[in-house]
Amino acid sequence: MKKRYFIWAAIFLFNPVVSVFDVFPDFIGYLLLMRAFSEASYVYDNAGETKEAFRQMALITLFKFISMIIVPFTDATMALVFSFSFSVIEVVFGLGAYQKLFDSISFICMRCGEDRYVATSERLKKFTIFFFLTRVVCSTVPDF
Repeated sequence: MKKRYFIWAAIFLFNPVVSVFDVFPDFIGYLLLMRAFSEASYVYDNAGETKEAFRQMALITLFKFISMIIVPFTDATMALVFSFSFSVIEVVFGLGAYQKLFDSISFICMRCGEDRYVATSERLKKFTIFFFLTRVVCSTVPDF
């Protein structure tokens, strides 16, 4: 797993979102995370599951990105439906994807004898999930 993919993915994933409008599309960040786990997925089954979870998230956020084209041509109610639907779908699939991400990282660290990073991974998992939920809620609330 190369760190540069994680750094570039963080740039795309940790940016503000307003409704369905995203400055840096999230699907690119998820594709970078898939690339980060592609080599590890040959060795570790957990990494393969993580890669698949991020593939699902990439598809979801790609459809969300495509909906940005449709929203200006619809009424306000449809924009609300898009925003709420994508928020619920992102939370349902995103929580599992981030859970698998940090579980895979912890598993790989333990298998490689780097136990000291497991506690840091758990703290980072809590922060990331909190940030992810806050980001989804803050992007949806203005539509209501």
